[in-house]
Amino acid sequence: MSEGAIRRSLAAREDRFRTLFEQSMDAIYIVAPDGTTIEVNQAWLDLFGYSRAEVATFRAIDLYANPSDRDSFLGRIAETGFVRDEVRFRRKDGSEFDCERTVVALKDAAGAVIAYQGVNRDVTERRRAEEALRGSERRYRSLFENSMDAIYIGSPDGKVIDVNQAWLDLFGYERDDLPGLDASVFYADPADRTDFVRRMTATGHVQDEVRYRRKDGTTFDCQRIQTAIRDGAGNVVAYQGINRDITARKQAEAALRESEERYRTLFELSRDATYLVKPDGTFINVNQAWLDLLGCTPEDVNRHDAAHWYAEPDGRKRYLERMATAGPVLDDEVKLRRQDGTVFDCQRRIVARWDKDGNTIAYQGVMRDVTEMREAERALRASEERFRSLFEQSWDANYVGTPEGAIIDVNQSWLDLFGYSRGDLSNLTAFDLYADPADRGPFLRRMAAEGRVQDEVRYKKKDGTVFDCERTVVARKDEQGRTIAYQGIFRNVSQRKRDRAELERLARFDALTGAFNRRSILEKLDEWVRHVRRYKGHLSVVMLDIDHFKLVNDRHGHQVGDHVLADTATLLQRSVRQTDFVGRYGGEEFLIILPRTDAAGATVMAQRTRAIVQGTTMHDAEGGMLGITASLGVAEWGDEDDEDALIRRADAALYRAKAAGRNRVEVAASPGQDTPGT
Repeated sequence: MSEGAIRRSLAAREDRFRTLFEQSMDAIYIVAPDGTTIEVNQAWLDLFGYSRAEVATFRAIDLYANPSDRDSFLGRIAETGFVRDEVRFRRKDGSEFDCERTVVALKDAAGAVIAYQGVNRDVTERRRAEEALRGSERRYRSLFENSMDAIYIGSPDGKVIDVNQAWLDLFGYERDDLPGLDASVFYADPADRTDFVRRMTATGHVQDEVRYRRKDGTTFDCQRIQTAIRDGAGNVVAYQGINRDITARKQAEAALRESEERYRTLFELSRDATYLVKPDGTFINVNQAWLDLLGCTPEDVNRHDAAHWYAEPDGRKRYLERMATAGPVLDDEVKLRRQDGTVFDCQRRIVARWDKDGNTIAYQGVMRDVTEMREAERALRASEERFRSLFEQSWDANYVGTPEGAIIDVNQSWLDLFGYSRGDLSNLTAFDLYADPADRGPFLRRMAAEGRVQDEVRYKKKDGTVFDCERTVVARKDEQGRTIAYQGIFRNVSQRKRDRAELERLARFDALTGAFNRRSILEKLDEWVRHVRRYKGHLSVVMLDIDHFKLVNDRHGHQVGDHVLADTATLLQRSVRQTDFVGRYGGEEFLIILPRTDAAGATVMAQRTRAIVQGTTMHDAEGGMLGITASLGVAEWGDEDDEDALIRRADAALYRAKAAGRNRVEVAASPGQDTPGT
């Protein structure tokens, strides 16, 4: 080959390397040992947010979120010449991101480090670009070793020629294990090796899944692509393969190429739709992913030029206009039409390729269908707008805050409920809202365990007013399942609780006297009768009737009568023990339940009550004094009694007291006795 031909070949290779370098979707950079930047590609500029003119103005340390990470990196790279790790970087706008990086030291012939070459990838993104540097053996080796896919080169007879570190990591071998190692030991089923050789011999290419075995004997499902490498005479000299554990999520594919056939292998194996087209729209080449994306065959590609695939008639024309002003690289989105007529949103990156005189000879592009992603984004925006509308217009108080207590967002109803303004929120935490700050701890523990809390809690307003609040709070999580916020709905239920308490009181107590009503006092009697039946002991009741109460109503009116009933009930409540129960049985009659009290004790209590009523002066409507007395009947529960029988005996004793002249106490006879007790 002549010197001119060699130079043209090298220039062509360098041109292809430059195209791949600039077109790579991974951020690639070359930096001097002192930290100054030598060269970066467009993906690096996009990732870090700098322009190409700004690259020379900063040093590598400026990119670190934590500058000490730079010192750690220099120590490791100096020691090993290779670093693969994750680090936190800072973009130009100050935002930080977690970056997966692979860095190798580039050395001259004397072994001195002349630069660091690295590949950066934002590990939160799912895009995996397929790009590689090639041209010289040094760059090829760098790409080979830095690849995150397991790459293998072996001879046709099964001997290992070369592997990269990712292959060693995947299969669990050391480099010292490779000499003499035969490919058959990698197969979980040796018959798969025979089948592979048969297919490689027949087709020169295998793309499938196979079950492999690691050095430690464990097996795994592996996706592999194998192709034959041939010499100038067409003889197979090696098998080159890319292996990927299909249980892993890493989608990086790196490929080796030194010759046009290696470039072709990478082109064909790319999972992104890749194509090469002339300026006049005639296709030079497309890969299978491109055919799948457009839903066409190679024959369709030959029949149509590039303009045919645009959804809009002037789409190709406007694209060429943008390429003329965008520089060597164009990133955009465009609507394309498949062979069956369906339209889809396509994200693409296109780079112009020039000849040695600077004339555009082709456009090389990578495309992805982003229709679903864009539809999802539109749906998300619509959902967010609906949520914001509902959030702001809700009559309930809505709240979003961090688990640490910081307030992220509230609606107007929340501000109205707690009495704060939006200007107060920056200095306010969730702890400040609790009437008792100790209630925050149990809430956080329940949220951590269950992810949801629905309860009532006492909060306080800005002015210190305490109120009962019904709340429903749920945890909001990110894609990794980590809790990032609490979202809650609050409602003031203080009045509702007061209304409920009042309804409960009205259902149990007599509205006029405040004593238990008839139903409640009989329920208490039923409870204590069942208690003494089971546990034995004493139980007595007292029936009290206000003497001549009808005359009070007739002479002084029902209003005075109501006052007499209420005052009598108050006297009864004061005269009994805390363990006793007083209820209005009906009209002017009261029933008193005396747990754990025999007839003698009940009689003492009844006499004391009679005396208190007699000794208390009540008044009529004009303030005149009323002399009020009461008659009482006492009965002790016996084994033969039920509730009705016990009350009947007490009631009979009461009527004896009234018949004997009123203002006295009579004791009922025990069940089965013929004469009443004294």
